[in-house]
Amino acid sequence: MEIRYFQDEKCKDLSPFIQLRHPHEIRCGILTLEEKVTHALKDSKLGKDCIVFVNSRLLMNDDIKKELKNKAHSFVLVSNGIIALAVVKKADKISHEQIEELCAEKISVRSCLIEYPWDLIYKNGEEISNDLRLPSVRAGLKLAPTKKKGTISVLNPKNIFISKTAKIYPGVVIDAEKGPVVIDEKTTVMANSVIVGPAYIGKGSVIKAISKIYGGTSIGPMCKVGGEVESAIFQGYSNKQHEGFIGQIGRAHV
Repeated sequence: MEIRYFQDEKCKDLSPFIQLRHPHEIRCGILTLEEKVTHALKDSKLGKDCIVFVNSRLLMNDDIKKELKNKAHSFVLVSNGIIALAVVKKADKISHEQIEELCAEKISVRSCLIEYPWDLIYKNGEEISNDLRLPSVRAGLKLAPTKKKGTISVLNPKNIFISKTAKIYPGVVIDAEKGPVVIDEKTTVMANSVIVGPAYIGKGSVIKAISKIYGGTSIGPMCKVGGEVESAIFQGYSNKQHEGFIGQIGRAHV
């Protein structure tokens, strides 16, 4: 199977975040848009003789996953009149500009294309929960202890997932009553920090001492974050160690 991403005219509305990356490389939830597509295609019926054209703005949803599991031939998935995904045979030698006119079967799916940067923020908490449903995402994570362990406090431990290689210092409070909290591999959460779900702390990231990470926040790999953060997405390799607030009204995307 060959996967080809294409960008339509609406991609420019995701600026300035696409100046350093393609739209499908943007993170929403735990995974990037591209990683979500890859997981869905692994569970599909599509064979090696297929080319899958994917709109770079596609945020995978259950409607599209269902179609991918039920069909193995050429088809086009359309969201609000715009091509979201199309499958053709390699032998057809079709470019993405020819898809709509050459593929006979067109299927409408519910809205799944990101239009503006704030769409990612609004969907981020929900996407953390959706990504957690994938076995490969949950691999290596364990549930938090049901009782207070040492000086670390947890609320709703059944909704807290912590890597075995994560390091959490005394005084940390993890509150998953309003959504899951995921603390990934080799992450460090320093003393007296508070993390409120839904939230994701990515691989190798450091949460500085006395930080407050509130719901709707995803922090990608190798970030250093301090102060107060709410409803924000750090794509990865970002630095906000200082005190101060980012997120909420303006909604943040770093």
